[in-house]
Formats: sequence, structure tokens, C-alpha cells
Amino acid sequence: MDQEAVIEKPPLDHETLRDVIDLSLWAGQMLLQHGADTARVESVVHLIGTSLGAAWLDILVSPNALIVTTISGEEFRTKVRRVVTLGVNLSIVCAINDLAYRISWGQVDRVVRSRRAAAHQRHALELQSVGGRRHGGVGLCRP
Repeated sequence: MDQEAVIEKPPLDHETLRDVIDLSLWAGQMLLQHGADTARVESVVHLIGTSLGAAWLDILVSPNALIVTTISGEEFRTKVRRVVTLGVNLSIVCAINDLAYRISWGQVDRVVRSRRAAAHQRHALELQSVGGRRHGGVGLCRP
């Protein structure tokens, strides 16, 4: 996608832009940590960020880290997130993917997003503590 093709959006305030990059990075970290391929990580992080109002996101995905820059108006933020544990749990990948599309469709508001992100993180930690292998860590993703 060409950056010139980006539709003009009203600039986000500092706090909102921080929330956008934090949620986008969290989603990318969860995806990478639980076995998503780098193309999915990049597309979901970009989808979440632009759906929440950022004009553009530049994303670099490596096997154990994410670097994301969000741009809105004259403001930009860059953050790095390390991924220290790797595994495969496709039910978490599907849940994050589903959340990203629900955000893009406007079905989830800002408060629900934060609560849902916290719930997904708690669920992921619970799965890791019991091994996350009861069902082979496999779920079905909706397209």
C-alpha cells in the first residue's frame, strides 16, 4: 500500500496515539508469541492501528521483537516490544485476529477494547501455566 493513498484522518491527541500503539503492539506480541506468521502479525497490527485512527503505521517484525511507529498528523510514536517466549496456540492467534476485525468494523469501543485485551492476556497466561496443550493449541480462525 502506498503511503500517498492514505485517507486524511483527524490527528489523534497524545494519549489516544499512545493507546493505539500500546494496543497494536500488544496484539502483535501476542500473535508472534503464539505462532502467527510475520505477515499476519504485520497486517493485524496495521489494521488495529489504522482502525483506531492512526494515519499510518510502519511495522518491523523479527522472530523475537516488534518495532512499530504510529503516525497521526504531526505526531508520531515509536515503540519496541520484545517477545521472549515462543510457542504455538492458534486459539489465541484466532482470538486476536477476530478482535482486530471487530475493531475495524466498529463493533468494539475503546473501553471494551482495553478490557478485552486484558482478558485475552489473562487467558493466555492461564493457558501457558497449564501447558495450553489440552486441545493441541489449535482453534479455528474465522476468515
